[in-house]
Amino acid sequence: MNSIQRIAFIGNHLPRRCGIATFTNDLHRAVAMARSDLETGVVAMTDPGGVYNYPQAVRLAIQDENIGEYVAGAAFLNNAGFDVVSLQHEYGIFGGQAGGNIPSSCRGSRCRSSRPFIRYSRSQRRPSTM
Repeated sequence: MNSIQRIAFIGNHLPRRCGIATFTNDLHRAVAMARSDLETGVVAMTDPGGVYNYPQAVRLAIQDENIGEYVAGAAFLNNAGFDVVSLQHEYGIFGGQAGGNIPSSCRGSRCRSSRPFIRYSRSQRRPSTM
């Protein structure tokens, strides 16, 4: 197995104010500091009407209700050759019913299934059906 050289993080990111933004920021920083030989990058989810001055680590911002930006994000991740994608999930961050824009943007050939994928989730108090 090849060693991991590139890691991408998807989630809210500072300066957006929420717990997942802080978590994504801290996780990215901790990984980047622990392995300075890694290339890392963040894809930040942006809420409707939100305008943020993201740090340099944020390589792409996606408006959470714009499915076209999810497709562009999948293409970015594929073309950049990330070995691992770590998605910070909490309901309400990703657009679509119950965050459905994430799997919708990955149907067909837009997401490569050969890459490892890590998902951190919180469950809804009353889960909905998709």
